[in-house]
Amino acid sequence: MFINEDEDDVHDLEIEKFPLNNKQEIDGVYVDFTVDGALNKLINLQKSPFNERLTYSRYIPDLMQVLGDKIDPFLENIINNLVRDNDDIKRSLIIQFPNIISILQQRQNGYNQIINIFIPALFILLSNNKLDIKEASGKIIGQIADILTEEDRGKYILTKVLSMAHDDEYENNRIVSIQLLAQMAHCFGTDLCQQFVSMEILSLGEDPELNVRKESILNLPIIGKVVSQDYFKQKLLPFYLKKSIDNNSEIRRACVNILVEISNICHEKIRENQLTEILLNFLKDAQKTVKVQAYKTIGPFIITLQKCVISERLFENYNKMIDNQINGLTNDNEIIINCSQYFPAIITIFGEKRWTSLQKTLQFLLKSNNPKIKKPIASSIHVIANVIGQQKAERDLLYVVELILKDTNDEIKYGLIKHLTQFIQVFDEQKREQFLEIFLVIQKDQKKWRIRELIAQQLDQLAQAFNSETIFRYIMPISFKLCNDTVSIVREQAAHRIYSIVKSLKSDKELQDIYLQSIIDNIKAFSISNKFNQRQTFILMCNQFMMDEEFFQNNFIDIFEKLADDKVVNVRIQIAQTIAQHIKLKGIIYSYKYIQKLQNQGPFWNNENIIKIGQKLKNDSKKDVYQNFDSIDLVVQAKIEEKEQQQKQQKELEEEIQQKQKELQQEQQKDKQEQQKNKKEQQEDKIEQKNDKLEKQQQQQQQQQQQQQQQQQQQNILLYNVDNSIQIQQNEDLLKQNQIEEQQEKLSEKQNSQQEILDKNEII
Repeated sequence: MFINEDEDDVHDLEIEKFPLNNKQEIDGVYVDFTVDGALNKLINLQKSPFNERLTYSRYIPDLMQVLGDKIDPFLENIINNLVRDNDDIKRSLIIQFPNIISILQQRQNGYNQIINIFIPALFILLSNNKLDIKEASGKIIGQIADILTEEDRGKYILTKVLSMAHDDEYENNRIVSIQLLAQMAHCFGTDLCQQFVSMEILSLGEDPELNVRKESILNLPIIGKVVSQDYFKQKLLPFYLKKSIDNNSEIRRACVNILVEISNICHEKIRENQLTEILLNFLKDAQKTVKVQAYKTIGPFIITLQKCVISERLFENYNKMIDNQINGLTNDNEIIINCSQYFPAIITIFGEKRWTSLQKTLQFLLKSNNPKIKKPIASSIHVIANVIGQQKAERDLLYVVELILKDTNDEIKYGLIKHLTQFIQVFDEQKREQFLEIFLVIQKDQKKWRIRELIAQQLDQLAQAFNSETIFRYIMPISFKLCNDTVSIVREQAAHRIYSIVKSLKSDKELQDIYLQSIIDNIKAFSISNKFNQRQTFILMCNQFMMDEEFFQNNFIDIFEKLADDKVVNVRIQIAQTIAQHIKLKGIIYSYKYIQKLQNQGPFWNNENIIKIGQKLKNDSKKDVYQNFDSIDLVVQAKIEEKEQQQKQQKELEEEIQQKQKELQQEQQKDKQEQQKNKKEQQEDKIEQKNDKLEKQQQQQQQQQQQQQQQQQQQNILLYNVDNSIQIQQNEDLLKQNQIEEQQEKLSEKQNSQQEILDKNEII
């Protein structure tokens, strides 16, 4: 691989996806992967022999990647020719459609090509008279619907599917339209599904053709998951209930097939009452195929009733599945196999209180010689024991375990042994120790390596079930024996679990000093064994111990390092693979003379001893050894650069701290000046506030004085007016007085005049 100096160019590098040879022979046909050759071949593909057209149809996605946008002007014509070709070629092309669509999604014009080229091509395939081609094409259309916009989905797909649904001439079109509507239901959402999709499904459920009606019923649960609960209860459920009593047995059987799915959609009360009654009626159906399917449905249907009140009749009918009369409905033990498969679920749901009845069913199932009946029971003994508890398990299941372990069929024994540790955990510690004898006995048969592998896989779980003393006395000897097994897979499984067992002992502070060193010595003994496979096993143990760096360094690093010089190449390969696993590089971006980025570093990245061993193995004479360390030099270089980077980062950190301290001092000084400034401003504000207050007081005093002056003026004016009024009145009074006086004078004068006249008269 070339190394780029420009790191941006690194992202432009692509992994070569096609053979370096321009042509590749496939099924006797040379597929041309050159741009010009491939394009020319595809343009003229319809002129080629059948086997070439078939082969090239399988490589359309690969050739599209080779050609890029150069194929765009010819793509529509190429696809249209293939969808009108032989049916085998059509089937081959349909298989490639998901990859083609995936490629187009990544292209700028890909969305338009999907709409303008591939959707029309798929509808051409839908017009084929072969149902398998129709159905396969319909599934692709359903996938495409997910990536279209809502408007395009309705315009390019829904209208055509609805047209197919109304095609009265070809029933296969109506069948495929049901499948498409159901497949796309989630795309349309609840409202559109209720308004259009579900109404079409229900309408086709009344189709005159039986297969169309069956397809409508079988797709009912898919629609039921999209519509609202109210709509389901008002529209879909009544339709289902009506069909469940249809005169045609095929329709009733289709209803049985979807009963469990319908139950998962319904509310609990509907499950308890209506659906339970429907299943009980199916169990009494006159048609054998309906009845058989109904009995096979009891187990899964009861599982949907876990939170409901379960009918006693359902429980009775489950137990009746072992009756010869019921099981005799089929010739292949189909019903009783189903009974066995669902026994763990039934005992879990009904619980310990129904154990007496279920125990009879269990005993009958165990008498069968059919592995399909017996193995589900053997594999679930630990589940049954957990439900019924220690006392009943000890009384009723121990003989079952013994019976299964004596079975001649290994697959049945494997089912039990695989979960044997979980089974013994049901019992108290004293009883558990008795089961250790089983582990010792069943591993003795050298021909049954699969049993030993299953035991080896449980060693860590087994250790958790016992105290430190039992682990040391029983489990460790079993473990070390399995680590020394003649079959490599057994040794590997056991070796991988030794660390977990030691870890269990390490947690017991009181006893670890007594047992731990002895176990460490036994582990070390594998490293100096004369048998190379035992030395390999030691390395496998170390692979797990290396997760605990301190423990590994203190106990195993020295002898681990010596095995890098082992004379057997298989041992060196094993240690090379182990070290490579712990110094792994992932996501490396290459740049000139150095590694820019390292990710997912193993726990021993900074361990000098491990790096040293890796360098030694890098120079090994055997390719199978040194090829594990193709990047070990890069590791060392990267380690140096990592230290340099750390030093650089440390220096930058110190400079940053100094800069921050300087900035902090400046900020503190600035804050101090700001505080002084603020304090001065506050004092000035206070003075200004006092001046403002004083000025306001002066203004108020002035206003008061002005008001007083105004009031005084008003009083003076008022007094002046009053004085004037008095003076005027006095003047008026004086005038009147003068007038009176004048009148009096006039009167006096008049009187005097008259008197004079009188006097004169008298004189006269």
